[in-house]
Amino acid sequence: MRRGPRTHVHQVGSHPTGVVEVAAMENNKVLILRVHEGTVIRAVVPYHPDWKVPAEEIGGRILLGVGWDFRPKDLALKDPTALKRKEREVRALCLRIFGADEEDFASVDVRLTCPEVRLVNADWYYLGRRLAFVQEIQDGVRWTDGTRLLRGECTVDSRFDGEPGNRRRVTTLCIQGAVIEVEGVPKYLVDSAPPEVRARIEVASHA
Repeated sequence: MRRGPRTHVHQVGSHPTGVVEVAAMENNKVLILRVHEGTVIRAVVPYHPDWKVPAEEIGGRILLGVGWDFRPKDLALKDPTALKRKEREVRALCLRIFGADEEDFASVDVRLTCPEVRLVNADWYYLGRRLAFVQEIQDGVRWTDGTRLLRGECTVDSRFDGEPGNRRRVTTLCIQGAVIEVEGVPKYLVDSAPPEVRARIEVASHA
């Protein structure tokens, strides 16, 4: 078992509430702070398509260039446990989406038999992070750092759609029968994966 790479944590000076460190992983850096005199939980997270809706459902509000702020609704009632409850909610969401809720987390390298992927004008996110994307059509499918194609077919289809004068490029990312290697996957995501996902994962053994 390997430990995930560490991140440099931004300190909050002499703020009395200090810093709560949440996670750092390949391609992803997640940081949770208590700000505004300990009345708000702030989550600094990378983009993930599955984050926004559940974050808003638990009261999250995005601050462009800053992060997501979560303010307990019952904090005004002077409930001393309100902030702790909100922090637990945010941590649970971090675990669900990114697979970690602390700076040091157990990680493993895996061999993944990919599901069939067909995405229009979108990147492929799996195992808590972006794995594949299209940057330039001529370059085909690109893999993020720590991800390597072992075998299989990965193609990019590009065409123009729409009426003359209002045409747009439609790019489709296709992955079929592919097997890839992914480094530094949070062990939590592997252990908690549903059976249909876990069956696709082979964990690499380390001496």
